[in-house]
Amino acid sequence: MVAGPVLAGCGAGGGAGRPLQLWHLFSGADGEKFLSMLDAARSRDPGLTVVDVCLEWGAAYYTKLAMATAGDEPPDLAVMHMSRLGGYAPSGLLQPFDPDLLARNGVSAATSTEALWSSATVDDHVYAIPLDTHPFVAFYNLDLAERAGLLGTDGRMPSIRSAEQFVEVNRKLAEVTGNIGCAFGFVNDKAQAWRLFWGLYNQTGGPYRFETGTAAEWDVDAAASVIAFVAGAMDDTVMSTTLDYDAGVSAFSAGRAGMTLSGEWEMPSFAEALPRLAGSPMPTMFGRAATYADSHAFVLPSRSDVDPERLARSQQLATELVKEGLTWAEGGHVPGYEPLTRTPAYRSMTLQSSYAAAAESVVLDPPLWFAGGGSDFQDRMSSRLIEGFVGRTDPLATSAAMLDDITAMLAVDNPL
Repeated sequence: MVAGPVLAGCGAGGGAGRPLQLWHLFSGADGEKFLSMLDAARSRDPGLTVVDVCLEWGAAYYTKLAMATAGDEPPDLAVMHMSRLGGYAPSGLLQPFDPDLLARNGVSAATSTEALWSSATVDDHVYAIPLDTHPFVAFYNLDLAERAGLLGTDGRMPSIRSAEQFVEVNRKLAEVTGNIGCAFGFVNDKAQAWRLFWGLYNQTGGPYRFETGTAAEWDVDAAASVIAFVAGAMDDTVMSTTLDYDAGVSAFSAGRAGMTLSGEWEMPSFAEALPRLAGSPMPTMFGRAATYADSHAFVLPSRSDVDPERLARSQQLATELVKEGLTWAEGGHVPGYEPLTRTPAYRSMTLQSSYAAAAESVVLDPPLWFAGGGSDFQDRMSSRLIEGFVGRTDPLATSAAMLDDITAMLAVDNPL
């Protein structure tokens, strides 16, 4: 979830032979961690040679990856948001991983959560190996929570288990801050409103049916109840109607809110700003645990001139990198290689491990060719939801308009 300028050849390994090419999205602090993970993989295998190409994340990255693959000049290995898999695997743009090779290198369904592994699997073939999951979670300022009388005898924030409790907790926090209880930045944002809605809708247990060439369906009443709840909470006491993404981050970091709903990728900046910071999975407000999330995952772009040895080395590289997930977790991400979350080293990361359970109940975007991180789909859904959240459109009308938009997108064939 980082952005930056396009950088070609951010790092390279030595050794003989043509190096593997790896495309990724990681710049800044995440980029530094990723390069150190590559170095660790090289140190275990001096014969491994890799050139990594760092590209700005977003729609342009996925267009570039699709065009390079269609032109038969793809990288050997690439990072992709798992939520984008539905537009690539069914179109023949990706090769599946070899399950036997993965197993020999210690990676299988048993080393991932069921939610992530099932998302990586299309028509019984595994097309992605998750490096992480990055869920939407809750963070708390424990100093403010203590002043509000919210902490338990163990000094921790009790779990929020209903919409009513969420409102009650944040009214108490607002009394202390003199501002709002929960900072949630969403105005003019292309994804935030959708992230919140889709996680909460899945908490209701509401079904959905999105199939190409048919009218989109979901539980209209359940969707409207989520929109109505958020709109009701945006009373400028529990939550604000005016915060954009940066203002939401700023409000929580500066102590003008005691809680925030955010991607875990903001953890490093929050930890730097707040000496007593706590985290938890997304509060369960509609009956069952569900958390919006995505996953950075490794994929194998298709090519006509498959070199079995390079293909095997690419898959081995992916398995080596996911095992470096403790380094990746320093940035707040939950390791996709699940055994790491049970290690003493990970458990000593008390903040990260406090929300790691979210990985068991993650929900990604619907597996549609037009959905996923950085997509126009998320932008269009968020635009509708912003109108509903701030009360400019009725919850039922908002839900209906979203379904109309999805139906229109389902009428268009995948151009890839």
